[in-house]
Amino acid sequence: MALQLSDAIQLWFRAGNVTVQDVDEARAMLELQCVSLAARRRTDEDLKAILRPVERSRDYSMDIADWLDLDLEFHTTICRAAKNKILELAMTAVHLSRPATNSVFVHELDRSRVTEQHQAIYEAIAASNPDAAAAAFTDHVDYLAHVRLTALESRNPSSITVASLPDVRDVK
Repeated sequence: MALQLSDAIQLWFRAGNVTVQDVDEARAMLELQCVSLAARRRTDEDLKAILRPVERSRDYSMDIADWLDLDLEFHTTICRAAKNKILELAMTAVHLSRPATNSVFVHELDRSRVTEQHQAIYEAIAASNPDAAAAAFTDHVDYLAHVRLTALESRNPSSITVASLPDVRDVK
């Protein structure tokens, strides 16, 4: 059933009029709640799962697609640590669009900066501090928004549909 849902959501993104701005807004709102809940509800196993991609992503020589897979793993494990199946499902839908929305700006990212932002989110969750986790996540999202706007130059994220974007693995 999860595979069918995934296929349906991907088809909706590819055929519909979902914009980059739609994805960014949904991600910021939903994942903000996830990081706060994860800081309250995380287990030691969750912390290990969240830290693993942070540590592995410090290899900046790895292929960008592999690095982005670790990024997705990081954010997915936070959603699981929130212990809310509805938020996890909603974030799964958002994450399915990320290979396309990442193609807009992936080559402009400072990988070390993103990794340090992930580290800060992890540390706040590990400290069971929802306010610090939310602040660290907000800093991360603000950085990504700035890089995306710079990469888009004069294009408006509300006018770019996910369907019009290539998968990040297709971008050289």
